[in-house]
Amino acid sequence: MKSISKSKLKSQLLEFLRLVESEGEEIVVTDHGKPVVKISKYAQTPSTEDLFGEIRGKVKYFEDLIHRLNLLISFILCPHHCLL
Repeated sequence: MKSISKSKLKSQLLEFLRLVESEGEEIVVTDHGKPVVKISKYAQTPSTEDLFGEIRGKVKYFEDLIHRLNLLISFILCPHHCLL
C-alpha cells in the first residue's frame, strides 16, 4: 500500500488513479503525515440473484421460525418449564 500527501496526489492524480485501476494498488492519502483517505479499486458486489439464484425454489421451511426461536428463548430463560 502506497502512502502519498494530498499535494502530491493533486499534482499526479491521473497517474495514481491509473495505478489503482490497473494493479489494484491501494493508496493512503495523508495530510501533514496523518492518513485521511484510502483510494482502492471499486469491487462490484454480486447481486442477490447471483448469490442465491441457484437455490431459488429449493429452500423450504414448514413452520414459523420466529415462534420456534421464542420457544427456545423461553426454555433457556426458564429451563424448568415455568410459564412466562
